[in-house]
Amino acid sequence: MKKMKDRVLAGFLALCLLAQTLCACTSGEPGTETAYETYQAEKDSLRQAFDDFADRAFREEIALNTLNLHYFLKNPADFGIEDYEITLGEASLESLQESDQDARTLLAELEEYPYDRLTEDQQVLYDALKDYLTVALSSEPYALYTEELSPTIGTQSQLPILMAEYAFYDEQDVEEYLALLALIPDYYQQLVGFEQQKSTNGLFMSDRAVDDIVKSCEAFLADRENHYLITTFDERLENLDDLSAEAKEACRERNREIFTEGIVPAYQNLIDSLTALKGTGLYEGGLCQYPDGKAYYEYLVQIGTGTRYSVDELKSRIESRINSQLLELSFRLQNSKIDTSRLDSFAFSLTDPEAILEDLKSKIGEDFPAIPDTAYTVKTVPESLEDTLSPAFYLTPPLDDPSDNVIYINEGQLDDSTLYSTLAHEGYPGHLYQTVYAASRGAHPLLSLLSCSGYTEGWATYVEYYAYELDDGVDSRIAKMLSLNSSITLGIYAMADIGINYDGWTLSDTALFLNEWFGGVDQATLETFYYTMVEEPANYLNYYVGYLEILLFREEAEEVLDDDFDLKEFHTFLLDMSGCSFRVIEDYFDDWLSERMPETRKAA
Repeated sequence: MKKMKDRVLAGFLALCLLAQTLCACTSGEPGTETAYETYQAEKDSLRQAFDDFADRAFREEIALNTLNLHYFLKNPADFGIEDYEITLGEASLESLQESDQDARTLLAELEEYPYDRLTEDQQVLYDALKDYLTVALSSEPYALYTEELSPTIGTQSQLPILMAEYAFYDEQDVEEYLALLALIPDYYQQLVGFEQQKSTNGLFMSDRAVDDIVKSCEAFLADRENHYLITTFDERLENLDDLSAEAKEACRERNREIFTEGIVPAYQNLIDSLTALKGTGLYEGGLCQYPDGKAYYEYLVQIGTGTRYSVDELKSRIESRINSQLLELSFRLQNSKIDTSRLDSFAFSLTDPEAILEDLKSKIGEDFPAIPDTAYTVKTVPESLEDTLSPAFYLTPPLDDPSDNVIYINEGQLDDSTLYSTLAHEGYPGHLYQTVYAASRGAHPLLSLLSCSGYTEGWATYVEYYAYELDDGVDSRIAKMLSLNSSITLGIYAMADIGINYDGWTLSDTALFLNEWFGGVDQATLETFYYTMVEEPANYLNYYVGYLEILLFREEAEEVLDDDFDLKEFHTFLLDMSGCSFRVIEDYFDDWLSERMPETRKAA
């Protein structure tokens, strides 16, 4: 669930224990432990203390939101989490300020540990946590810029899907689900209060954004009698064996009652409240029009993409990449002697989602490390929500049971020319594969909470373009050109995101930019494009910048290692860094590359 903010970890540390650990070095009595044995004992004690710290930080954070807890852990008790409040968290300025204080406290506690005495895995976790907390704290002056509502990736669109996929393992899960469902009206009222506070401070969204969010709310309310929150609840309940028929019927009645008397009015209240605030938004364009909007956009880019580059550096690198891929595409077009009309009519040979996923799974063994076999289910987005949800998305399974994965496809936005590559993004070797691999490694669960969007979406985008050439039933030359075209298009979107939100492009500026690349763009398409960037700033950068970072690492490795470069080894390195930003990965990549560098090059 997208929270009010990536709420900083609220872990704690027994400082007195740490002080005892750090100050325990003594010379010892003659004839007892050697100095080396004493050192080793102290190091072991310190490492155990760090593990305890990380465990407590994870438990503290994951229990802040029961929806997150349920999606992350099938058996919370196995992680020492037994008594917890049923909550969706809070959506208020005060909660954001409390989060910032928690971040400062946790960062100070983290820095008490001597880094060089930790294990390698602990150092990775230390680096990832320190990087996350440091960047998160940079947003402290801009709390009121936080926005949880947006047409496609906003809470009002995504929370119902998460509730519809809430797994029922036993009766307790049903009770917790119903309790969470009943909390949604209050949570949405908190969001309304936050939007009113933004309005009072001159930071409310544009009228166009209100209209688009209202449209998504109305789509949610379209079919109340056979709503998917009712039908999916009944289906999950039916498959639960430890409830009697009478108990199941009582639960169905409670669910319908909460939906009718709580959820429907909550969405209507959201519609009415946002509509009442129309006209109070002072800015129609990108974030940079707001007083501190440019600085906040820089924060969004850093926390979202995990990049080590500034926004200005990214502009230069994105433009360079687009130009180089354009040259490659032009060269391939000129030398392939392919009728260009075949590009317009391209379709992958496989069209059944399950067949596509099985085909992808069978073809990635040469370039990607093996993962445990796992189950998955492909579902379709409800027709009423096709216009307001993403083309596809993946729902992660619990960390302690990664065997049941769900991929949603939006049939209203996908066709035979995109389904294969989209399922590579969501499935193999994309999000599903990446998630199962990370779980199989047994990394600390805290890393999963820190996971950087740029890393996860960048990986999925990178393998999406890789997968174009895996379908045996299509011309590989055409597939490669379309892969390049897709990459260039996403790069153009990323440039526009920066132009609109950082450089202040107007609608007419954006029209000139798009016409330069795509020719004539009609007014409706232009406005949809422009306001998508305005309403969900930096979102496209998570995909493109993450993809670009991976390409840059790969190209450097290929250049340095030459014939010694092994693609599977490179992919394994990246997958092993799950949970880290590219700022953190960079140092580890340098070490990885140095270890494999030929001696002749090291000498040079």
